[in-house]
Amino acid sequence: FEGTEGVCLIACLAHIRRHFEQALEENRSLAEHALKTIQDLYRIEHLADSQEYTPEERCELGDIIRTVVGLFEKWMESTYIKVPPRSRLGQAISYAYPLWPRMKTYLNDGCIKIDNNLAYPNFLVIKLIVVILDNPLIMDLKFGYIYNLWANITKTYAYGHILPKSISQS
Repeated sequence: FEGTEGVCLIACLAHIRRHFEQALEENRSLAEHALKTIQDLYRIEHLADSQEYTPEERCELGDIIRTVVGLFEKWMESTYIKVPPRSRLGQAISYAYPLWPRMKTYLNDGCIKIDNNLAYPNFLVIKLIVVILDNPLIMDLKFGYIYNLWANITKTYAYGHILPKSISQS
């Protein structure tokens, strides 16, 4: 979807965090710094959730969040040159840094969450159903057309919440 008009790509902070957690064994102090910063972002998000902030009120938190996000981006830049690229911390930064512009997207829209943890279990269920039904041994030929239509809708939904043109035009 990169470069597709009207599509905004967003990164998930939970996935970024997992990479830094894996680096704890190797470089505890630097990995803990990254995890503390990520925890600060989650605390702000939790505050907004617990206070039931509107999307507009969430955007008002933007200055605080921008400061934390900006400092973390600079930290990744300065730290990456100090650690071996193939170390776990180097790999965590290599994973997180290119995604950081997508991560910052949530600063501009109060409806966007900091991670996709709420959506991810639903995605896994849909993916499991598609994998099971994608097995030709399971499907009877007379149901093939209905199955293919259903599978295409499901896969399309799971990967972008977009209906195929043939369905959206009807």
